[in-house]
Amino acid sequence: MALEFKRNKLNVKDGSGDFVEIPVLGEQKTEKATVGELAIEVSRATAAEEAIAARVDKLQKVVGSPFVAATAASMTNTDRVYVYTGSETGYTAGNWYYYDGTAWVSGGVYNSAGVNVDDTLTYEGMAADAKATGDEISNVKNAISQKQDATQYVTLSGTIVTQTGADNTMYLCGELAELTFTAPATGQTAIRFTSGTTPTVATFSGVTWLNGFDPTAIEASKTYEVNILNGLGCAAWT
Repeated sequence: MALEFKRNKLNVKDGSGDFVEIPVLGEQKTEKATVGELAIEVSRATAAEEAIAARVDKLQKVVGSPFVAATAASMTNTDRVYVYTGSETGYTAGNWYYYDGTAWVSGGVYNSAGVNVDDTLTYEGMAADAKATGDEISNVKNAISQKQDATQYVTLSGTIVTQTGADNTMYLCGELAELTFTAPATGQTAIRFTSGTTPTVATFSGVTWLNGFDPTAIEASKTYEVNILNGLGCAAWT
């Protein structure tokens, strides 16, 4: 049997001596080949396809769980994908990289690492780092708890009270006719009192009110609690 490659077609001579054209893939050329040589070429092509398929499969397995690398030198596992977060020349922060057998190649922006986050909680317009946010919330909770644990309760007697507030101190009063209260410049203080059938006449100094509380418009027969922190005050009543 005679075989011949010609213009991407394989010509096979049949029993009558004529050539029958069969389309094949491959480089355009004209040369005679034996069946054995053709089998070798097919084997090589198959091996190349299998190698490509293996590399694609390898990438598919690791791309879903990338490592994070701040430097190119730390990308030591060539079997894994890395999301780069550094600033070295030739690398782009937020891109994912895979090893092609010779060098690290960018696969584009990684879907979850392309967003820069603020781990100091000081920048406007940036996503907050989850851990930093959680730590700050924990710190605030601890600070409030410590403040509450350290609060001193002082009972003031009489219907006319004049008092300068102290840090970490809650003043407890009964029914007041008059109240004159001076807030400290810094620190947290509070006072609780009851307004009788005749409303309490109250005067506060050193306070900027946050919730619209008007100490000159105290109502009768209500209990008030006023809280002041660093000169900022708010009040609640029942």
